Amino acid sequence: MKQLADVLIDDFPLKTIQKLYESILRRLEAVLKANGGQTP
Repeated sequence: MKQLADVLIDDFPLKTIQKLYESILRRLEAVLKANGGQTP
C-alpha cells in the first residue's frame, strides 16, 4: 500500500488527491444508488 501512496504522490498534485478523497463518499453513494451500474 505504501508503494501505491508513493506513486500517487509522485504522479498527482496533492490537491487532486485531496479532491478525490473528499468525493469518495458521494461516489460510493452513486454506485449504491445505481445498484453497481454506471454512474453519472
